[in-house]
Amino acid sequence: MAYCPECGAEFGGGIRRCPECGVDLLEELKDPSLDDSSNENLVIIQESAGQALAAKITETLGQHGILPVVEDATHSKGQSTAKAARILVSQKDEARARQLLSGLADQIPRA
Repeated sequence: MAYCPECGAEFGGGIRRCPECGVDLLEELKDPSLDDSSNENLVIIQESAGQALAAKITETLGQHGILPVVEDATHSKGQSTAKAARILVSQKDEARARQLLSGLADQIPRA
């Protein structure tokens, strides 16, 4: 099997380039959780998301090879909100993450 490093699609049958992304395929995808991201700066891309929206955001980012960090935001300013989450990504992935999430704009409340 071969994998696209951009979209994560899996290909067989001797295909060497992703027909969607136009990039060379890899023998195996690097697991983003294995990256040493301890020194990377994380940025918030969504301040307060309900569980359903947080799940959709993390799913969308994960499908595109971006590893999100989800923090519990239920105790914002001393008040409890209904299971809210804060979503962060590596600073190097911020622009791409925001672009991917622009398609979810109708579902994401403005801060």
